[in-house]
Formats: sequence, structure tokens, C-alpha cells
Amino acid sequence: MRVKVLLKHAMGHHTDLAISVLDSMCPRKPKTRKDYDAYEVALTVFLAGIDKTLGMACVMLYVAGVLDKDWATPFKYEDTPGTLICTKFLGKKIEKLRQLGAIKAGLEDFVAQRNAFMHGYEAKAHYILNIVEDGDGLVAKAAMTFGAIDCFPNPFNKRIARSISKAVVEDLNTYITTQTEFDTRFRKATDRLDALPEFVRPGSTHDRDELMELLNGKTTSLIGQRWQHLLS
Repeated sequence: MRVKVLLKHAMGHHTDLAISVLDSMCPRKPKTRKDYDAYEVALTVFLAGIDKTLGMACVMLYVAGVLDKDWATPFKYEDTPGTLICTKFLGKKIEKLRQLGAIKAGLEDFVAQRNAFMHGYEAKAHYILNIVEDGDGLVAKAAMTFGAIDCFPNPFNKRIARSISKAVVEDLNTYITTQTEFDTRFRKATDRLDALPEFVRPGSTHDRDELMELLNGKTTSLIGQRWQHLLS
């Protein structure tokens, strides 16, 4: 399998789209509220590509035997037999892949900024300080506040987007192809898949639900949940 081609395909579209947003909506360093909104949209799109690319890498590392199945492809999220999908949050993917030495690019600050933009609303019940000119000078008073979490943008532009995108793809490709047995194990899985028997559908029903139940049953028994029969 051409690992790098797949990784570039997952990352490339989002990188191009993020750059397009920057070009069309925020062609300069952010200054106005509209600029910042465009900036955040571009960053969110870009990190969606990072998320997809790291998810693909995690699936490959599961196939390679590097990541445990319960971490990489939790059973409870498998709606379709024979499907591998990594459902970890982006921060967890970054943490795991960095521990393995599979990525080096600094992404955490961008993720924190994206999270603040997407989820950053909070309610606080806390003590605040009031400065009083007379008396003791400082008074602590309990108060309740509601509001958006302040977001302070990190530098993000077309050059950074392209640089990070390239570095992530290169690092993952190097690690997967030189530090793991992905290629060997994937070839073994495809050989086993090719050797599986064909079958003739019994009866003459064209009911879609019955056909899908039949196909899913064959997939589960011959391929296995999380490819267990292909990778064993």
C-alpha cells in the first residue's frame, strides 16, 4: 500500500481549503472581528484534516500491531462489520503518536485555540477581587459570570499550514514504513481477503435488509470484527 499517497490525500484537501479561506476572507494579519472569524474557520478546517490524517495513521498502526485494538478501534463504535475507524479525540491521537515518535510537529496550541473557538463558553461561580480605595484596599466577593472563553490566536497562515501539513505526512509515512511491520501485515491481510470464498445468495429475495444481514453475517464470520481473522 502506498502509505504516503493515502496520508497526503487525507491531509491535502483540508490544507487547500483552509488556505482558500485565508485567501478569500482574511488576506492579511487578523485585525477585525470578521478577520478573526475567518482565521478561526480556516484553522478549524485545517485541524479537521489533521484529525482525519492522524486517524488514518492510527488505523494503519493498529493493522501493524503497534496500537492495541481497544485503543485504536473501540468495539462499541463499530456499527458496520469489517470497518476500522479510530474514534479518539484529536488531542489523544496527538499524544499517542508523539509518544511513539511518529509525529514531531507542534499542534497542541492550535488544538487548544480551535477548542476555545468551538466550545469556549463557560459559567463560573467564584470569588473575585474588588479594589476599594478606602478601608482595607481589597475585598473578595462571590459572583457568578457567564461568557465566552477568550481566544488568543497563535500565528497561523498559508506558510504554516503547508509546512505543518507536509511535516505531519512525512513524519507519519517515515514511521509507518520504516519502524513498523505495516506493509507485511497489510499484505498478509489482503492475501487472506483474496482467498476468501465467494458465495451464491440462496433464494430469490431482493429485500435490502435481508441482503445486508446476510452480507454482514458473512463479513463477521469470515473477516471478523476489527479484521480479527485477517490479522491473526
